[in-house]
Amino acid sequence: MTSSPILTFNWEAPSSEEWLVPFGGGIGKIFKLGKLPLNGSLQAYYNVRSDESTTLARWQARVQLAFLFPAGGTKPKPPEKEGAESGASALLTSAPSPSSLRSSHPGP
Repeated sequence: MTSSPILTFNWEAPSSEEWLVPFGGGIGKIFKLGKLPLNGSLQAYYNVRSDESTTLARWQARVQLAFLFPAGGTKPKPPEKEGAESGASALLTSAPSPSSLRSSHPGP
């Protein structure tokens, strides 16, 4: 579902035609044309207007098609396994222990 109405105010128009307030919505979908992804939508709106208005339309339709260009590059590779441990657990287990950080030499 999608809706993106455009409210319009024309200060130079007669008072019965100053505001154009669309009410409605539509549908949209992302799909591919070959390898290129596209975002398409179809929307319809009823224009709320005065019965005195003779120049403003009662209905409007919107058809949109947007070309999507994803960021370039290759897909990220999963981390390589080192023996029985994964890369993340190897980092966690390879931290030095507090006792190994103490100097074996006595203080001054």
